[in-house]
Amino acid sequence: VGISTNGFDFTRSLVYFAYHAPVQVHTLNPPQGPQLGHTLVSVLGEGFVQSASLKCKLGTVVVDAVFVSSNVLNCTTPPLPAGAVALEVSNNAVDFSRSEVPFSYILPVSILSIEPSAGPQHGGTVVSVLGTNLMPGSTCRFGDKPGPAATFASSTLVLCLSPSQSHGFHTVEVTNNM
Repeated sequence: VGISTNGFDFTRSLVYFAYHAPVQVHTLNPPQGPQLGHTLVSVLGEGFVQSASLKCKLGTVVVDAVFVSSNVLNCTTPPLPAGAVALEVSNNAVDFSRSEVPFSYILPVSILSIEPSAGPQHGGTVVSVLGTNLMPGSTCRFGDKPGPAATFASSTLVLCLSPSQSHGFHTVEVTNNM
C-alpha cells in the first residue's frame, strides 16, 4: 500500500493488501433450524479462507464462522423470528457474499402426547406422536437412538417407528431440523 499527497509520488511500504477470489455460498446443511438458534450449519461454497475475520451473516446478524476448508465452513445460527433469511459469508467481516441462499427459521416442535407409551425392547412399534409445528421430513429419536422411520401425517401428527433400545424409560423427541 502506498500513499501520495499529489497523486504522483507514492511512499513505499511493507504493508500489503491481499486480494482473494469472491466468496460464494452454494448450499446449507441443514437448510433450516429452530427460531431459538443454536443450529450448527455447514456452509458449502467456494473462496473461503482461514481468517480471524471469517463470518456468517443471517439476515442482518453477523456471527463467527469456523473454517473447515476452502469449500466448507461452519456457523452456529443466532436466534431470529420464524421465516427465511439469506445466509452470506465474509472472509474479512466487511465484504459479504451475495449468493442469497436461504436459511429457514422454523417454529419449535412441541410434543403433546404419544400413543402407545411403551413397546418391546426389539423395537418396531409404530408410535403416534401428537404435537405442534411438525413438518414433512420430521425425524424421531428415542433416547439417544434415531427412529428407523418417521411418517409425516399432518402438522400435528408424526408416526415414528421405535428402534431397539435397552429396558427402561427413554425420552421421545421429534425434530424438523433435517
